[in-house]
Amino acid sequence: MINHGLHPNLARIAAAHNDLVERYRNHQITTTQAQTEASELIARDDMGIRWRINPTSGQWEHETQTGQWKQGAPPQQGVASLTPQHFGSINHQVFDPDNFIVFLEHDPPADGIYQTVPQTGQGPVSKPKPFLRVGLMLLVMICIIAATLVFYF
Repeated sequence: MINHGLHPNLARIAAAHNDLVERYRNHQITTTQAQTEASELIARDDMGIRWRINPTSGQWEHETQTGQWKQGAPPQQGVASLTPQHFGSINHQVFDPDNFIVFLEHDPPADGIYQTVPQTGQGPVSKPKPFLRVGLMLLVMICIIAATLVFYF
């Protein structure tokens, strides 16, 4: 199910779906648990459209404006959104789909056309350490509070 031509948010749920299917095949979870977990695998693309993998058919579906799920072709590129794992999940036992997908960088357009190129380096993409993430979040919060105080006083 993992396709490197997927929007990063959708590639994450594809990786999580593959993990779910593997755990089900290995009898690590029940049918009910698998169906429940599969129904929670939903992500948004850059346009805010919700996507999922249909638990029964395994096909990609998007949510329509009426709340119905309709089969469709998922977007092949986009910007990755932050997930709870990016904000301090230090439990390495928790499945992190980012470890199973490849992120791409965009070069600045020389002629107005963006080109997608693989990231440099070997192995999985390194993520900031949890204490760096917490420090960055604290710095952002302090800046927001300072800006608010300056604005109101």
